[in-house]
Formats: sequence, structure tokens, C-alpha cells
Amino acid sequence: MCIQLIQRLPENLKYFRKLKTLSPVVCLSPKRSKFEDLPFLEVFANKAEFGLLEKQYNKLLNINWSETLSGKELADAHTFWAKVYVFENAGGKFIFRELATFVLTLLSMPSTNAVVERVFSVMNSVRTKFRNRMLLKPLDSILRIRTCCRNFIPSKEMLKDFNAKVLYSDKYETDEESKKQSQKDRMQNWLR
Repeated sequence: MCIQLIQRLPENLKYFRKLKTLSPVVCLSPKRSKFEDLPFLEVFANKAEFGLLEKQYNKLLNINWSETLSGKELADAHTFWAKVYVFENAGGKFIFRELATFVLTLLSMPSTNAVVERVFSVMNSVRTKFRNRMLLKPLDSILRIRTCCRNFIPSKEMLKDFNAKVLYSDKYETDEESKKQSQKDRMQNWLR
């Protein structure tokens, strides 16, 4: 099992270890790494924006983030950089937008394809020999239910709304329309 785990880990694991330099605790400390040492800088950042990114990276220390963000937001890298993305100066200008975009791109990068493999595994169990002509929409619905709705408990209001009128609305609409029409006919006959 350890051998399989090692085989599944990306070869460039050392680059993913460098992502800890983007943690708020690390990048807001005075002993942080230099801008040039940030991971994937050459890959994901536009070379024309290096100066702007470095300027924004250096400005991070000028803001007292503990005044504007809670301790929980400062502890989580994804939340912190999302808040930095929408941070405005007094003039309403987003002063860290490019840096936050770069960092959020790095943080959203998948480290393995395990999620995709899991989805294909579920899809193969759903699409059997008997269901091989299944269209994309029902397959997508079944996959969503199997991956997302494990512990879903419907409320009483949901169960109340889930009735024959909703499921077979066409039949009930025609029945309702015919009842209304017959009432209308009776009313017209009575008025004559």
C-alpha cells in the first residue's frame, strides 16, 4: 500500500511543500521568504507583472491584518487570501488584487487526480451493462446524489411539498382545468 501511495504522489512534491510560504502566518511574518522564492512564480505569474506582484507582496506587511480580519481568517490560507483579494484602500482601489489572484491560483491547484479517479469509479459502478445507453443528464444526477447526498435528511416541509401534484403535474393540471371548465359551464347554464 505504501508503494502505491508513493506512486500516486506527484513527482514534484517539493514544489507543493513550498506552498506553506503562502500561509498567512508565514507570509505576514518579518522572517518570511523573499518574493523571488515564492513557488511557481515563473509558471503562473505574468513576467510583466513581476514588479507589481513584488510591490504588493512587500505591502502586505504594512497592513495590520489583525484589525481587519479575525483570528480564524488569519489562520486559514484560503480564507485569508480571499479576503486579501477584496481588500480595498481608502480610495476604494483593490491594492492586492493581482497578488491574491496569483496565490489563489496556486492554492486551487490539484495535487493529485484522486478526485477524478473516484468519480470515474462511481460512474463505472452506475453505468453497468444494462445501463450502457444512459444519457448524460441522468448519469450526472446519479453521480451528484452518490457523491453529495450521503447524509441528507429532508425536512417536513420538503416531504409535504413532495406529492402527486408535483410529480404528476400535467395530469393534475388537466384534471383541474376540466373541473374549472365544468364549473364554468354549469355557471353559464344556470345564468341562462
